[in-house]
Amino acid sequence: MKWILRGLLALVLGLAILVALALQTAPVVPPTATPTTADGAALRDLVQRLDPRRMVHLRPALLAATESELNLLLSLAAQQRPGTGVRLDVQDARLLVRASVPLGGFWLNLQAELQQEEGWPSLHGIRLGHLPLPASLTRWALLAWLDRQNALEPLRALRFLAEQIRFRPGQVHVMLRWRPDSVERLLNGVWPPAERERALVYQQALAGWASQRQAGTPVSLAQVLTTLFALAEQRTAAGADPAAENRMALLTLAVNMSGRGWAKLLPMAQAWPALPPLNLRLVGREDFPLHWAYSAAIAAAAGGPLSDIIGIDKELADARGGSGFSFNDLAADRAGSRVGELALSQPLHVQRLLARPHAESLLLPEVADLPEFLTEAQLKQLYGGLNGPGYRRLMALIESRIQAMPLMNPGLPGITAGTAPASQPHNAPP
Repeated sequence: MKWILRGLLALVLGLAILVALALQTAPVVPPTATPTTADGAALRDLVQRLDPRRMVHLRPALLAATESELNLLLSLAAQQRPGTGVRLDVQDARLLVRASVPLGGFWLNLQAELQQEEGWPSLHGIRLGHLPLPASLTRWALLAWLDRQNALEPLRALRFLAEQIRFRPGQVHVMLRWRPDSVERLLNGVWPPAERERALVYQQALAGWASQRQAGTPVSLAQVLTTLFALAEQRTAAGADPAAENRMALLTLAVNMSGRGWAKLLPMAQAWPALPPLNLRLVGREDFPLHWAYSAAIAAAAGGPLSDIIGIDKELADARGGSGFSFNDLAADRAGSRVGELALSQPLHVQRLLARPHAESLLLPEVADLPEFLTEAQLKQLYGGLNGPGYRRLMALIESRIQAMPLMNPGLPGITAGTAPASQPHNAPP
């Protein structure tokens, strides 16, 4: 009996030592800052530059990303867990990765090194706090985590396309080769068959809804959302994942509102039912549905911060020579982004309210009194620019109005008295 107790004591003591070595009282990397509008412009340029559709068939292509661009992508991913910090440092022939994750008053600090090899890099020098970890164990744990995050197949697709990865000071170079079956490989990795089938179901529903309406007639955004989320609720009741259904409902709406449709993204969608141009309105305006739907879809697919910075970047571009900077456009962006986030975090609540006829005030608060058509000079003079007190005051007002919307408060009853026509006055929140 004594040897059993001694063994248990040794085991407990050993585990305590391992925990003490792994956990630390301070982060190695400070929490990742919220992305800025400049980050949004940089991300847009990066996506355009790395677009695989620009590649020439069967010919190698060199894609390059800078250290700052890669850290921007990591900062967007880190927003999913507040307080997390992630940092890449690209040196000659190696890449250093550091991450700090908060854990109950302590920090999990991970450090690893990727060393350049002939093809793909290899993993070395992994440490969790002061505790060194075997590379084989870390590789197994990483693959298991990627599998749970549904990210393993996209990684395999990239591995198939990327023949070589090279580290240069401040840059990562990837040599890609577009093969005859590359499209199918990418689709299977990034867009698995189950997601494609789900997209087809929502495309058919949206096309059926559009076919029952006279082409070109203005229709409230609330009406089309009722159709899509009624389908989401129905499929959820049959056992489907409610968050996945909500995400696809928002993506299908945004893709079709872009005027391009799924056929521009998925080759097999050429045979799917096409839609006429959607003439949607929100509080009587035709620009608000675009702002709302795009932001909701981006937030549901990639997270709220990305949606926010893209919206602000767009308004700044307008202020420099377009229609002008508009706080009410930003309110539509932010409202859509919040609904997109809520569609994943509270999917059944969103379905319960949007699947039935609802007033437009469920989607957007009062915005008619917010300034618009401002030049960049007026934005700086009147509101102090994007960091000025006037700008922050108005954004806080917008946020408070959005937070007061019934959709943002699961404990409040929904508005189901009927869809407000596009020409009706908008109902202000309390």
